[in-house]
Amino acid sequence: MGLDRVTNKLQEALQAAQRLAVKSAHAELKGAHVLLALLQQEGGIAEPVLRRAGVDVTRLKAAVAVALDREPRVAGAAVQPQFSYGLRATLEAADAVRESLGDDYLSVEHFLVGALRGESPAGKLLKEAGLDEAKAMAAQALSIADAGRHIQASARAEWILRAAEYRSCEPLQADLEWATSVASAGLGQIAVPIMLTEATIAWRAGDLAGCAVIARPAAELAREHGMEPFGGLLRLLLAIADPDLPRPEPAQIAREAEAAGHPEVSLQMYALGAIALGAPQPGWLNAARRHARLLSAQHGDLRLDILSPAEAVAAVRRTGSRPNL
Repeated sequence: MGLDRVTNKLQEALQAAQRLAVKSAHAELKGAHVLLALLQQEGGIAEPVLRRAGVDVTRLKAAVAVALDREPRVAGAAVQPQFSYGLRATLEAADAVRESLGDDYLSVEHFLVGALRGESPAGKLLKEAGLDEAKAMAAQALSIADAGRHIQASARAEWILRAAEYRSCEPLQADLEWATSVASAGLGQIAVPIMLTEATIAWRAGDLAGCAVIARPAAELAREHGMEPFGGLLRLLLAIADPDLPRPEPAQIAREAEAAGHPEVSLQMYALGAIALGAPQPGWLNAARRHARLLSAQHGDLRLDILSPAEAVAAVRRTGSRPNL
C-alpha cells in the first residue's frame, strides 16, 4: 500500500519512529518504533484511546522501550532503517481495516488494529496490555464522538461493543428498541450493520418474531443505501424468521453469493440460504468451503457477526438446522 493517504498524526508518528530507529542504530524500522512514537506523541490520540480501552499506558510504554532496547544495533556508519516485514504486514492489515470501514485515510485506529491482526511484536505487546480489536475500535469511536467530530461515531462504538459481546458467545437478547430506533435516527449506512447484528442475535436466541421485526426495515434501508450484499443477507434472515414468506430461489442465492465481492459475505449467503431452503443444494458445499479457504487466507474478515466460517460450512453441509451456540 502507498502512504500518500495517511492522517497527519500517523504520518508524524512514522517520521518520529524513523528518527528513533536511526538514533538507536537499528537496521530495521519496526512496529514497536511506531507504537512508541504514537505513545510519546504530543497531542496524539493513541494514549487517550488506549486509556479509554483500559490499557495501563505507562506500563505499555515501559514494555515497548524494553523491547526496543533488545533490538540489535548496527555499529559504524549511519544507517537508514528499512521497513521490517512485520511493519509492512501491520500496515497492510491496517489498510484492510480502513477499507472495510469505508474510511478514506489510514489512521492511528487502523494502525492499532492492524498491529493486533498482524501478529507483530507490537501487536503482542498491545495484547499483553489487554487490548483487543473491539476495545481499540470502540474506544476510538467514542473519543471521536466525545469530540463532536462524527455524528455516527457513538453508534458505531455501541455496535462494535455489542458485536464483541455476541462473538464472545455470551447469551444475549436482541435490543429491539435500539435496533428499530436507529432506522429513523439519521445514521445513514451505519444503521444497516447495526440492525443486521441485532437481527442475528434475535435469530440465534430463537426469537424469530424479533428477528423479523428488525430484518424487514433493515433490508429496506440496505436497498435505499445501495448496500445490496447486506440486503441479501437480511432478506435471507427474514425468510428464515418468517416461514410464511415465499422461499428464495436457489439459483438467485448462488448468483448473489458469487457476486458479493468478499468471501465472508459469500459464505454467509450460502449458509443462510441453505438454512432458509432446508434442503441440499448441488455444489453449495464445495462453494462454501472455497469461500471459507479464501477468507482464512485473507487473515481477517468483515466481522458480519452471523456465523463463524466453521458454522457456515456446517450449515450448508447439514442443510437446514439452526446452529447452536
